[in-house]
Amino acid sequence: MSESASSSPPGAIAPLSWPRVLVVMERLALSRDLDEVLSLINDSMRDCLDAERASVLCYDSVRDELFAAQAHGVNEPLRFPAHTGLAGQAVITKQIINVQNCYADPRFSPEVDRRTGFRTRTMLSVPLMSLDGKLEGVAQILNKNNGGVFTQEDEIIARALASQAAVAIRRSSLLEAERRKIKMETDLRVAREIQNATLPSELPSIPGYSVAARLAPAEETAGDCYDVILNNHRLWLFVADAAGHGVGPALAVAQAHAMFRLGVRAGIRMSDLLDHINSGLAERLPIGMFVCAFLGELDTRTGALRYAAAGLSPVLFVCQSTTTPDSIEFESCPGTLPPLGIDPVIERDAIVTKHLQPGDSIVVSTDGVYEQPNGEGVRAGEEGVIRGIRSGWCPEKGGSMDAREMVRAMITWLEGYRGTTPQTDDQTSLVITRDRAGVRTPHR
Repeated sequence: MSESASSSPPGAIAPLSWPRVLVVMERLALSRDLDEVLSLINDSMRDCLDAERASVLCYDSVRDELFAAQAHGVNEPLRFPAHTGLAGQAVITKQIINVQNCYADPRFSPEVDRRTGFRTRTMLSVPLMSLDGKLEGVAQILNKNNGGVFTQEDEIIARALASQAAVAIRRSSLLEAERRKIKMETDLRVAREIQNATLPSELPSIPGYSVAARLAPAEETAGDCYDVILNNHRLWLFVADAAGHGVGPALAVAQAHAMFRLGVRAGIRMSDLLDHINSGLAERLPIGMFVCAFLGELDTRTGALRYAAAGLSPVLFVCQSTTTPDSIEFESCPGTLPPLGIDPVIERDAIVTKHLQPGDSIVVSTDGVYEQPNGEGVRAGEEGVIRGIRSGWCPEKGGSMDAREMVRAMITWLEGYRGTTPQTDDQTSLVITRDRAGVRTPHR
């Protein structure tokens, strides 16, 4: 039963009402576009019930609110708690609320009237319930024409329209969600292709050195990137990891990458380039977003490596053992300054120098490598990465391992370590190896 402010006298339904209703119901059954469905419901409720205006309020189940999807005479956002006002009564009771004098009903809120200049006299509030009993929204029909009131026969028409309208909203919402999902997946694929295009298509071939890198995104787009640029005898190295993973971090790391490339091409000194990237990120990134990065400059003639590790650590140096022939030792170096983009001013003396001797390697990995858990939730850590590198060491080959072999050993070990555990973050590793004296390790 509906709730009415006063009883409505029975009477014959207008002979033209049902044919019009059936036409509307047929159109609702055929329509697939959500906006079209909502507009059709709004207009048909008004026209079939001979009213001045109507509105369709959709239900937001996450926030438990109603919001105006379509409303005659309302040109501004309208959203309110789902259990307030006359619309809220329809939500609570799941029944049509028929009020014949709105300003005499304490449940009526005149706020919308004040904002629009419209005066509501009579109102039907109709819950839109789908076949499984789920609330899709509420339709409200305002002011019967010619000063009349909404009758029980109007309620029957409204109920018939509401049942078909709820089904149409559910169907169109699901189709709209599927369209958005497909579009998002397509956009992400395009974004991934664009991001891949920014990575070096081929690593430089340098006499006396081997270079290898690997990026494995956790999602369609990565918050990691790397780059290697050979400029005369200077080899520029860049690895970056924006906080988080997905589209937002991918955009942040793209900014850092673009500034790195521009600076190298412009011949900017390393300290100035580091400052330029940091200040640019601090200016553009939202609060809470930052980029961990490794920036290095290797003199390929002498093996002198100048680098800064901004929030990205440890940096591993692999060298020939001085005590045990054909074995390797590891030196773990901490970061030299905080992540980029937090403070626009950074220490300009945070650049350190190391020398790659023949047979030495530098391994730079993002935290997704070190923090990958196994099935028991234990992270790989620095020791795990070292174990992975050692697993590929072959004394039988004279104790030599080029950069690509080192990356391959790390990947093989890490994949075996995590087993069926999902990858939790983007994983990037960059390795530079200087050939051993008298042993040429070919770049691959």
